[in-house]
Amino acid sequence: GNSGGPLLDIQGRVIGVNTAIFSPTGVFGGVSFAIPSNQAARIMRELIDKGRVIRGWVGVEISPLSLPGKNGALILAALPDSPASKADLRHGDVIVEFGGRTVASPDAFIKMVELTPPGNKIPMRLIRGNRPQGLTIAIEERPSAVAAAGERVHPSLREAEIPEWEGARLQTADASNSKRFHLPDDASGVIVIDVEKESIAAAIGLQAGDLILAINGHQVRDAPAFIKTAQDSSLMSGVVLYVKRQGQPLYWSLRKSR
Repeated sequence: GNSGGPLLDIQGRVIGVNTAIFSPTGVFGGVSFAIPSNQAARIMRELIDKGRVIRGWVGVEISPLSLPGKNGALILAALPDSPASKADLRHGDVIVEFGGRTVASPDAFIKMVELTPPGNKIPMRLIRGNRPQGLTIAIEERPSAVAAAGERVHPSLREAEIPEWEGARLQTADASNSKRFHLPDDASGVIVIDVEKESIAAAIGLQAGDLILAINGHQVRDAPAFIKTAQDSSLMSGVVLYVKRQGQPLYWSLRKSR
């Protein structure tokens, strides 16, 4: 129950470093928290040898699978110039194995990557378009800017910076996000970053990676223009979107009955 001392097993071996206790009333509640000894030892060695803690990094934005009983990490995007983009990881890939170990969840995958020394080349297995596929990825050291911003979400995808329309999160197409979603470098329009389940955008048929070119016949070159045009449109009268998905032109429409 102490904070900072060693955690010992019944044989007197150090198995952790105590960090805190649970005390909702000011009295010890019987729950303690500790850092595992192997993790503490690894960090100590890195601090002594290199003066800093080293973390592996691949540069993906990932999400849990929404299917019950399914393990893995769903890739939302591979960051530009990252190990993931160099290894050709793509939006929609599901990582199921890393270095011969099953990936149970996004958090498990992040921990596996963090504990892998930079410079190692690790075999991975993934599902792409319902087909298994293998590839090798070269682990790099996590950049300090990424460490400060967090592992899971790229700074350009922060919630407050992304316009939303009827459950679809949108960004103006540019060289960075076009590469992330495997669109042409000179793509012009509005990219769908994410779609909330059971939303109007989902009912229309929008998917992450779709490139919206027009709404109700009005060309849209950026997200603010799309939002303004959409606000001026009525779902009661009907909305028609002109979209490109993997280079194929599509029309999506919706009209609310009431």
